[in-house]
Amino acid sequence: MKLISMTEFVLLNSEIHYTIQSESEFYNVVINYANFLSQKLELWMFVPCKLVDGVWVVLEEPFNDGENDQYYSSAMQEYQEVKERCLFELESFTKNIIKSTYWNEYRFTFTNGKYFDFEDDTVYNVERLCELEPTLTQTAQKQLS
Repeated sequence: MKLISMTEFVLLNSEIHYTIQSESEFYNVVINYANFLSQKLELWMFVPCKLVDGVWVVLEEPFNDGENDQYYSSAMQEYQEVKERCLFELESFTKNIIKSTYWNEYRFTFTNGKYFDFEDDTVYNVERLCELEPTLTQTAQKQLS
């Protein structure tokens, strides 16, 4: 499922509304989507990362060198847990680190060739990404249901 604008979402669901949804179900679906779009963008929505001392640190997928299976297992479990929180499919974009792993130094290039930079002191919400058409993860789709 691709991220779409609020207008597209309402029009799409208004068609469904007439056939299978009650008015309260329609209202709830629309409000859930509006709340989803209004979320402030954070790095964890795009890439597996954790907050360390107030800074998002990106986790790379652990490599199993065969020497320390217990460490690998623990690191892989942590990676999988934070990856499952992501809202946008990793396959729908590439991340380009400009200087370091700080949030505002990332540029995401989406598979459709469009890109998005995060600038200092600018607040963006999920709705800003609609024109980039990122693919939503199962986690994001669950938030919407």
